[in-house]
Amino acid sequence: MLHIMNNFDIPDGIVRGVGVGGRPQCDTTTWTSIASLTERRYVVRTQGGPLPYVVDLGQIDFDSGVRQRDVPLDGFVPLEV
Repeated sequence: MLHIMNNFDIPDGIVRGVGVGGRPQCDTTTWTSIASLTERRYVVRTQGGPLPYVVDLGQIDFDSGVRQRDVPLDGFVPLEV
């Protein structure tokens, strides 16, 4: 799936244009993600690092009442393929 998603990545500086007010604008793919609904896993890969990381949603307590959680990339588990 990650190889398929590579076909849709926009590298930094490839797509350029003029935005609102005449300011230069560059489109880029900041991150790519894949969700596995059956395995309850979320895979994310950022522009700055091609290594995919996995969030195991089965390990997160969604009943704690906390509505938003910040998960640093350091806390993710590298995905082995």
